[in-house]
Parts: sequence; C-alpha cells; structure tokens
Amino acid sequence: MRGQVTTYVNDIEKQLHAIRPRNTNDENYIDKVQAYLVLVQLTTAILKKLNQLFTEIFDRFSGYIDELWNHMGNRDDAQVRRVTREFNEFLNEKTSSSNKLFNDIQELVGDIDNAERNWKEE
Repeated sequence: MRGQVTTYVNDIEKQLHAIRPRNTNDENYIDKVQAYLVLVQLTTAILKKLNQLFTEIFDRFSGYIDELWNHMGNRDDAQVRRVTREFNEFLNEKTSSSNKLFNDIQELVGDIDNAERNWKEE
C-alpha cells in the first residue's frame, strides 16, 4: 500500500510539473506563474498532510501486528480482541477525519487538470 501511495503522490507531482508555465513570451506569463505557484503551495501542503496521515496509519499498523502476534502467541484471546478493537477504532477515526483531506486532493487534481486545459487553450 505504501507503494501505491508513493505512486499516487508521484503522479500528482508529474502532473503539476507538466503544467508549469514555460512560454516567457506569453502575455499572461506572470499571471500563470503566480497561479502556478499558488497551486504548488496548495499541493505541497496537501501532500504533506497525506504523508503524515499514511505514516501514522502504517506505524500504528506495524505496532498492531507486533502486539497481535505477541497476544496470539500467548493464546490471550481477550487481548487479541482488545488490540483489534482499538486498531479498528483508530482506523475508523482516521477514515472519518481524513475525508476532508481526500476531498481536497480530488479538488486539487481537478484544479491541475483545469489549469492545464486553460493554459493549453491560450
């Protein structure tokens, strides 16, 4: 899953790089560069939040697996159920709190696509 997240982030970065204004002779070049810089700043902030979210989830998952393995080895069903319940609660909390982040990412990708279309038309 980490690989998929990395691929997704890399794809967004490639899209962003591809729409960077390059034609310095364009009469709207300065406006495009300013808009592009705002888009880069927004993208950077959102990708940073995404990275923090997945780092937290993967770290917690790793700890969960270690704890689960220990309790299973000790045949402690009550602790297995407890750590599983706690991890599921953590995931539910992160899922519900991250919905806005994913909406922001979808909006950002749409903004990148729109900017690319608009700049190609000019």
